Amino acid sequence: MDNSLNLLILQTIQNITKQITMKKVLGILAIAAVFTACAGGENKEATADTTAVTVDTTTAPVVADTTAATADTTAKVDTAAAAH
Repeated sequence: MDNSLNLLILQTIQNITKQITMKKVLGILAIAAVFTACAGGENKEATADTTAVTVDTTTAPVVADTTAATADTTAKVDTAAAAH
């Protein structure tokens, strides 16, 4: 009976050791994930100059007036009347 009690105690200690080791591994992985996710996550908007004046460079395009009267290029000159 003494032998089975020692075996039970040894197994319990091993299980506790495994649990502690896994908790440490998971903790280290969690910390590494946080640092990896936040690495270089500097907020560039917050450091920008908020007092700078912005200039709107988008101007409306100039559209040609297509309703203007055009010269009639099909008009024929009466050469008989012009000769007299």
